[in-house]
Amino acid sequence: MAVLLLAIGALGAWLTRPSPTPPGPTLRGLTWILEDQDLLSSEPTSDSAPGSGSDTAAGSGPGPAAAPRVDVEVVRDLLAAIPAATTPIDGYDREAFGKPWADMDRNGCDTRNDILRRDLDAPTMKSGSWCTVAAGVLDDPYTGTTIDFQRGEQTSPLVQIDHIVPLAWAWRNGAADWDTVTKLKFANDPVELVAVDGEANNAKADSGPAGWLPPDTESQCAYVAVFTLVVAQYQLTIDDADRAAISTTLDTCP
Repeated sequence: MAVLLLAIGALGAWLTRPSPTPPGPTLRGLTWILEDQDLLSSEPTSDSAPGSGSDTAAGSGPGPAAAPRVDVEVVRDLLAAIPAATTPIDGYDREAFGKPWADMDRNGCDTRNDILRRDLDAPTMKSGSWCTVAAGVLDDPYTGTTIDFQRGEQTSPLVQIDHIVPLAWAWRNGAADWDTVTKLKFANDPVELVAVDGEANNAKADSGPAGWLPPDTESQCAYVAVFTLVVAQYQLTIDDADRAAISTTLDTCP
């Protein structure tokens, strides 16, 4: 009986243990991706220099998070090396990328919940689970708004996980020729995924940067930087319109 009680206690502790927290500063969404991939600029911003007047007043508390500073020259070099698209590949098949969402890192948790835990502020878990996110706060990188996430049939779609390079866009630009393993990896790659406002994600659909950019202009630079990175890493192609849209957006980066 004593052994059984110890086993039950150990199981209960395992089920209720908190979600693992990454070491160091908490980075979320597009900023996490840029930091992880060494695409943040180390140069100081002109408006953060001493005496610029942009410092938060004493006692006023922190202001809104500043848009991440992208290393524009690195992104331009990546963009220049991406081959031009020729004839788009038709016949997009979502099922070819695997069932949403897989557990690629074998941590016992599906990709959607991995990304929610990464991108939500103060995520809380479903009772009896260390994996399933029940609630949290999203500082949405696409709209600049704050969303109180609550897991539920009606409320979960309000926060969606976006493929920054849409699966159908990737298909048209070379992914159709990938093997099954590469398609599955792409569909679940944390560098390609970000938690966002569901309505904005639906509006984006399968558009490239020429057809859609985040409504929040402060996020557009980071968005096209990650888009370019993913296209380059997976050796996809890009058409002239999307290339021009990315280049023009990079001109606006701080």
